[in-house]
Amino acid sequence: MERVEPKLVDHIHPRHYKRGGIETIDYIRAICRDLPGDEAVYVGNIIKYVSRYQAKNPQDPSQDLKKAEWYLNELLKVLSEKKELSV
Repeated sequence: MERVEPKLVDHIHPRHYKRGGIETIDYIRAICRDLPGDEAVYVGNIIKYVSRYQAKNPQDPSQDLKKAEWYLNELLKVLSEKKELSV
């Protein structure tokens, strides 16, 4: 009888974080490298949630899009506050 190896689930690098040959974290690092810390956090999370919304939860892809929207709104608040401080 042929032995069947159990399929390993990679919890560190799941499939929904690697699409088109690019791992999401690598793209986030490249985009956020020169951003101020607070902006980098928001932009990184926006990228993360938008990049995986179809693959992580196909039954309800809107969950990740709503999370991305939350981070986008927070980013807009931060940018608005910074603009007000610089005037």
